[in-house]
Amino acid sequence: MSASANAAETPKKILVHGHRGARARMPENTLPAFQYALKVGVDVLELDLAVTRDNVLVVSHDPELHAPACTGPVKEAAIRELTFSQVREWDCGATKNPGFPDQQPVPGTRMPSLEEVFKLASKTKVEFNIETKIFKNRPQLTPPPEEFSKLLVDMIRKYKLEKRVIIQSFDYRTLVAARKLAPKIRLSALYA
Repeated sequence: MSASANAAETPKKILVHGHRGARARMPENTLPAFQYALKVGVDVLELDLAVTRDNVLVVSHDPELHAPACTGPVKEAAIRELTFSQVREWDCGATKNPGFPDQQPVPGTRMPSLEEVFKLASKTKVEFNIETKIFKNRPQLTPPPEEFSKLLVDMIRKYKLEKRVIIQSFDYRTLVAARKLAPKIRLSALYA
């Protein structure tokens, strides 16, 4: 039997992604969600990124802080307008998401930086599926795509995770910029 025929018969492993960590069980995109996902054995942590005013990559599905995901000193705030220290004033675990009846609130949970997530998973073999939350029609919510991509690629390189990361986005400008900076990092173009 030829090698190609044998390869075709070998089943490929299905990778289990912890979407936003494990948002059905723990507050989404938080360290408790990622810890839970790692504990149950996911292969990939899927997460979303925003950028603070002082250029810290933070893990958030939305570029704005608001309930039910996070509660804080004001009703709503854009992450890009806040420093990392100000973002940490928000509690992103106290309120149960009504869309997930089995989600366990974890009061006092702060929004993590990407670096904290990388440190949490540093002794594992888990991969990372990282979505850049950038919007062409709302440029005030993020740095320019080239800057966003450089911040992300620099952090990936700091932890030597080039082979364990997929960068994904609905806004392909960050993918193009990331490809120029790090052609070997995998990319995923999202579309509605």
